[in-house]
Amino acid sequence: MRVLGAALVAAAGVLAGLVSAGELRRELAVLDGFSVLLERLTMELTRFKTPLPELFSALAEELSGPAGRFCWTVAAGLAAGMEMSVLWRRAAEPLPGELRELLLPLGTVLGRYGAEEQAACAALVRERLSRRREERERNLRDRTRVRLGVFSAGGALLAVLLL
Repeated sequence: MRVLGAALVAAAGVLAGLVSAGELRRELAVLDGFSVLLERLTMELTRFKTPLPELFSALAEELSGPAGRFCWTVAAGLAAGMEMSVLWRRAAEPLPGELRELLLPLGTVLGRYGAEEQAACAALVRERLSRRREERERNLRDRTRVRLGVFSAGGALLAVLLL
């Protein structure tokens, strides 16, 4: 019975490490969603000159997760006649600080300048976001191994103490 309990404790340590790594993967998924948003924004502004209210309504229907909610907030605010910079800041409030800081400069450009300038700013923000994502991905591999090791070792130590 003690051996079974010790095995379960060790397995719980491994599981905790895997759950912790899953949180890091979710961060990457959020960054990916915003990368798609910025890519589409850039393309629509340069090729099709899509008006912002139409663009954000379409993006809100296509995207999910935090990027989709962000687009819904922007689309609803534009439909209500809100100013883009205020609206952009409000939509970015629930986002993690690092992502919010990357996105905020774009809100001061959208709707104020020509399509080319807006697209250039969106492309610059997307480039910065891509670099951040690459850093996070490198860190994910390292942190996943470390967290899995720490949680597994902790589980094994508890298992030994139980025996």
